[in-house]
Amino acid sequence: MVGSVSYYGSSVPPPYHVEWTITLDGDRGRFEVTPGYGASQRWSADFVADPALATAACTSLAAADQVDEPPPGSAVVTAELAGSDGHTLRRRTTVVTNGDVYGALRALVPAATWEQVYGS
Repeated sequence: MVGSVSYYGSSVPPPYHVEWTITLDGDRGRFEVTPGYGASQRWSADFVADPALATAACTSLAAADQVDEPPPGSAVVTAELAGSDGHTLRRRTTVVTNGDVYGALRALVPAATWEQVYGS
């Protein structure tokens, strides 16, 4: 699987707003966090992507509703992924942190990597 998934947190003022991106290239992954709103700060780390967790994340994304115009203030995930079989997944959907899509994406990034980067 190759591509990226980006999360744009709900419209709240800094420092509560956050944006992050998971980039995949086969079993190589990269997790990057920024406070968003044009901030130049970036924190990132590489990780090894578990194929089963990557599949679960894609399955969750594929099942999510496509949302072309999210409600104002919504947290949004945008995905552009391609499998080795040529199948592509493009999806934009709203998410909540305790929802299936967010949970599957969160599980894809190893806990130590998440804590290291997100905690920065």
